[in-house]
Amino acid sequence: MRIATFRKVLVVVLILACRNLWRHPRRTLITASTITIGLVMAIFFIGIGDGSHHAMVRQSIALGQGHITVQPAAYFSAPHNQLLLPDGLALKRILSAAVSSATIVPRIELQALASTAYQSEGVQVMGVTPEDPFLKELTRHQPIDGEPIDSADAQGVWLGTALAQRLQVTLGGKVVMMAGRQGDAALSHLVRVRGIFQAGITELDRYMMVSSLIATHPLLADPAEDAQGSATRLAIFLPSDADLALAQEKIESLVTATGMQDTDGVSAVVMPWQEMMPDLVQFIAVDDAGNYVFLSLIMVLIVFGVVNTVLMSVLERTREFGLMVALGLSPGLVWLLVIAEALLLAGFASAIGWCLGGLVYAWFATQGLDLSGLIDSSTQVMGTVMDPIIYAHLSWARVGQLTAIVVGMTLLSGLYPAVKAARVSPLEAMRR
Repeated sequence: MRIATFRKVLVVVLILACRNLWRHPRRTLITASTITIGLVMAIFFIGIGDGSHHAMVRQSIALGQGHITVQPAAYFSAPHNQLLLPDGLALKRILSAAVSSATIVPRIELQALASTAYQSEGVQVMGVTPEDPFLKELTRHQPIDGEPIDSADAQGVWLGTALAQRLQVTLGGKVVMMAGRQGDAALSHLVRVRGIFQAGITELDRYMMVSSLIATHPLLADPAEDAQGSATRLAIFLPSDADLALAQEKIESLVTATGMQDTDGVSAVVMPWQEMMPDLVQFIAVDDAGNYVFLSLIMVLIVFGVVNTVLMSVLERTREFGLMVALGLSPGLVWLLVIAEALLLAGFASAIGWCLGGLVYAWFATQGLDLSGLIDSSTQVMGTVMDPIIYAHLSWARVGQLTAIVVGMTLLSGLYPAVKAARVSPLEAMRR
């Protein structure tokens, strides 16, 4: 019985709140427009911000070590050429069978000295397979000048444009790679330049040398030793970030079960991209904070607009509220009536805001925001290239977050007018 009565009272309160809002339609529409414009601006700026972050993460994962990395425990803090996963390719097969949706690629990364008849330069050698996403991302902005990586080519390498210029070598030229061995003589290997790339990232164009896995083996071991199954890292690429936690847990259990160890006898570690690229995570956090400062300014405008509308409505109806209380309406229901007005105003404005903001978002999510007049294709941010065209991106969590912020701030703005209305004295109201 009490529940049925409460429902009837609630329906009556909502009807009265709706009528009260439209007593002054111009004022209501102006306030709703303020909330709507604020929400549309928030959708645009947060969407563009999240879109740029999403693109940066995607490119950094492809140019980096994937969503998840399996590597020797000490490699992240102190990499050296002899710190390897001796059975890396065997582990790759085990993980590929267990996590079928993932793309798992082995990599061999070495510090080496590249020499020609004219110059010598320190380089980072990256041994990859032809299907490695790193190669696709490396040549996304500008196609490779030369031949693709061949898994059976034991002598072919790619060089960055700046590195090729410093070594004074062109396509087909010879380069000698030399890699040091701790406590032993250095190993050398003669290679030929099969391709020259321009990634637009200084670190890659000036210091990167890319080859097949087999081309790096002579730098790992003496001819009498076996380096065929070795890998420095396994880079694991997932279809979506949403799969990260589950995939990481499964991979960690498999690595532990296999007892995989590096060449120093230490167990291999499994690291998500957030741990591999902490600088990027911090940059995104700081940039997000800046976006929310701007959003806070928008919310301040919304708060003042809502307070003005609801408070003016309350002051104009002081006599009315006093009469309602005198007739037996409790102060709590008066408070609820004013809060209902703020809630309806927030819901109405949010619905319109998402309709208009959705159209804005859909446009920029498909067409993108072209900033080529302000930045070029070689603009670097946190070790990756920032695209001159930014596509908006909003997750469902962000949609709920923005809606909750707008509705919450609107309700918060209605608290003071609601309390003021609930405290109206019938005697004082009748004297006005």
